[in-house]
Amino acid sequence: MTIKAPEQATQSIPRQEDLFINGENRPSASKETFDDFNPTTGELFAKVAKAGVEDAEAAIEAAQAATSKWQAIPAAGREKVLWQAAALLEQQMNEFVETLIDESGSTVAKAKGEVIKSVDFLRAAAGEPRRIEGDTTPSGKCSFSIRQPVGVVVAITPWNVPLGLSLKKVVLALATGNTVVLKPASATPVVGLMLGRLFHDAGLPEGVLNVIAGPGKSMGDLFASHPAVKTITFTGETVTGKYLAGIAASHLKRFALELGGKNPAIILKDADLDYAVQAVTFAAFHHQGQNCMSVDRVIVEEPLYDELLERLVKKASALKVGDPRLPETQLGPMINEGQLQSVHKLVTEAVDAGARLLCGGEPNPPFYPPTVVADVEPSMSLFQEETFGPVAPVIRAKDAEDALALANNSRYGLAAAIFTRDVEKGLAMARKIEAGMVHINDATIYTEPTTPFGGVKDSGFGREGLAGWSWHEMTEPKWITIQLGEKKYPF
Repeated sequence: MTIKAPEQATQSIPRQEDLFINGENRPSASKETFDDFNPTTGELFAKVAKAGVEDAEAAIEAAQAATSKWQAIPAAGREKVLWQAAALLEQQMNEFVETLIDESGSTVAKAKGEVIKSVDFLRAAAGEPRRIEGDTTPSGKCSFSIRQPVGVVVAITPWNVPLGLSLKKVVLALATGNTVVLKPASATPVVGLMLGRLFHDAGLPEGVLNVIAGPGKSMGDLFASHPAVKTITFTGETVTGKYLAGIAASHLKRFALELGGKNPAIILKDADLDYAVQAVTFAAFHHQGQNCMSVDRVIVEEPLYDELLERLVKKASALKVGDPRLPETQLGPMINEGQLQSVHKLVTEAVDAGARLLCGGEPNPPFYPPTVVADVEPSMSLFQEETFGPVAPVIRAKDAEDALALANNSRYGLAAAIFTRDVEKGLAMARKIEAGMVHINDATIYTEPTTPFGGVKDSGFGREGLAGWSWHEMTEPKWITIQLGEKKYPF
């Protein structure tokens, strides 16, 4: 493993960022700001207006006032805005890439990939307004259903994929005719604010998308209880998601939750080992393991166990860690010191309990090296708790049935991978894995715009995706009938 020190910061004067409400930049009602730091250098990246309850209420009111105007725009008009937003994002790629590197510690490759996929998602979403269909029902009268926008949608997004996840939630709501209040994570607010202005420049009417940033449970409570908010879509930590869902449910409010994961990669004894190691290495260490879809448990059938460890350690130890601005860097910094220490605690506790540390495991703030821990057992926190760091815990399975049992021994159920040359066996196992997404002979980190993204158990509720997968949360079905001729009533 090679660690390269970061270059000098490219920005000496911090950015000044206002909230974006009703089509304009504005300071927070309190005039307070909060600091947004570059995780690589530790320097102040931006001073951001700190939204409070008053600002959240203003954003909701702006979104509510804009609903009728946005819903009145025909499908072709909404399509045009989304196409223009895709074109603008592609034109502004360098600015977004630079911000992702400085604000989230993304490597050049990760940042570019995130922008490219976001452009692709926007283009795929442009056709969604034309796909919102109803149904006709056989009846003695003219009977049909339509789908209408719910109204105001609140989108709360995390720091690890700040552009891709914010854009996805915003676009799924806009394409179905809703207005949006976006609250990006406090660790990466600038990307979200840039997104609000990009859509405004693409022709989105004032108030349709509002972006407010700032920490605080009080805003979440307001979102979950405000009568104008009809749907909350949240990606983040499981405890917070459950809390928001509880308040939302008490107000009969819809919600979609994409929460944590402890994603298994099962490597059966007939797998192509070199290929499996390559896929696991990518999925365990991509973006420093700070991805809800990361491989967080490597479950290996016994005949391949020792050889898998040898090859995985060799590959992980060769990864380049350091300045995310360098094209050759494969792992950048952890998002903050707290996350680094959380990861290290899980590793050290596992080693103290009998697991073997084969490489990594020594923090070099702000970096944590790619780490492989062998002989991890279900009793260890490293087996059960989401790591969200560059750690590959490896577990020995006696056979395929034991591997399946180990995979399902988790309160999470987001993504899973199975590596085998026997596709029929892989498919049978995929049906039994308790996960929302299962990939046979591929990494756990994989998405497409028109597929159902989401998990089961403590990994979430609902699905995100185009082609109707988000309609349950984003639209309201309405049944309409027309009586043909006079109907006879009993009285």
